[in-house]
Amino acid sequence: MRYIITIAGNYISPRLDMTLEILIANSKNSELVGKPQTILLNRTTSEDMCELIIKENADILICGGIEERYYKYLQWKKTNVIESVIGPHEKVLNLAIKKQLAPGQIVR
Repeated sequence: MRYIITIAGNYISPRLDMTLEILIANSKNSELVGKPQTILLNRTTSEDMCELIIKENADILICGGIEERYYKYLQWKKTNVIESVIGPHEKVLNLAIKKQLAPGQIVR
């Protein structure tokens, strides 16, 4: 599985369209494969983020807020979106890899 997580510092970014940093991670058999990669973005819009998510062949997007039309677009493109997540991105990634992360979850 390939994950893209929108981040702001050590936490999940509150909105997709305001994300300036993403974390890309891969897993296999519920284990992290390799070291997650962080990418800094100059500026972003929801359209830019969707394009990047598709280009990176993400299986799962983990984010804070996302507009419904972009959520539906990514679902149509076969990217699972786990939205409205709050918390530190490392813990969120670990829960996602173990298939224990749900939309709207607050992680402490």
